[in-house]
Amino acid sequence: MLLNSKIPEIQMDRIIEGLGEFDSSEGPLKMYSRRGQCFTTTKFIAQLKEEEIKMIDDIKTKKIDDPEDTEGYYTFTDGCGNISLELSKLINERLQLYQCSAYQVRLGGAKGVLVTKPSLGEGVRLVELRPSQMKFKT
Repeated sequence: MLLNSKIPEIQMDRIIEGLGEFDSSEGPLKMYSRRGQCFTTTKFIAQLKEEEIKMIDDIKTKKIDDPEDTEGYYTFTDGCGNISLELSKLINERLQLYQCSAYQVRLGGAKGVLVTKPSLGEGVRLVELRPSQMKFKT
């Protein structure tokens, strides 16, 4: 039995609402899994500004091996985004890594892998996320 606190700010429903928007249309197990993502262990590296996070498209190609499938696509970038060299260096420094260029991350409601992309610019702090990385809206 779950009991709510007598303190108005500490109510189960309010806490869950504050975590993000969880879509139950995928089923209750997936919804609870997404909620649980908020409580997994991560290491803070840097506070990012809104303009330092950019959404980019996934790279997809039409399935040609199944002519009956008119809607199907292969998503080549499933769960994989990009990170600037500047942020990559910061992660390596903070975590004492040696020339690492790919990182498993959780960023708000996104999760997946970020790969260093030097062409994002010198001295730029930028993360490029793809729709396939977005698990819930925060």
